[in-house]
Amino acid sequence: MDHLVMKVDLAIIIDMIAGRGMRINLDHNSLLSEVSTWTFNRIFEIGRKKGYPAFFNNRSIELESDHTPFYQRNIPALILMDIFYPEWHTHRDTLESCCQESLRYVGDVLLDFFTP
Repeated sequence: MDHLVMKVDLAIIIDMIAGRGMRINLDHNSLLSEVSTWTFNRIFEIGRKKGYPAFFNNRSIELESDHTPFYQRNIPALILMDIFYPEWHTHRDTLESCCQESLRYVGDVLLDFFTP
């Protein structure tokens, strides 16, 4: 797998962003490189300009998750995640618990980020 990962310039992981009242965490490990820090800050800037609540009043954490293998290989990586999703790993972690609005917030912001 290392030969595949070496071709990656940046990893953006999106996980657990569908909960009601979702707030994306400010993950310290997403700020380990200049590229990931710039990307993370730009994504939050777009979300805040749009007034999306998911990008305000965020908890600061240090998270090891799906982005960890990338930054351990010196590949810029960040994660957009709400680790405090109450339905996580419960019998309520179903499609019915997903919030379209939360998904739209992240989707809109990423569309703006990737659209020149």
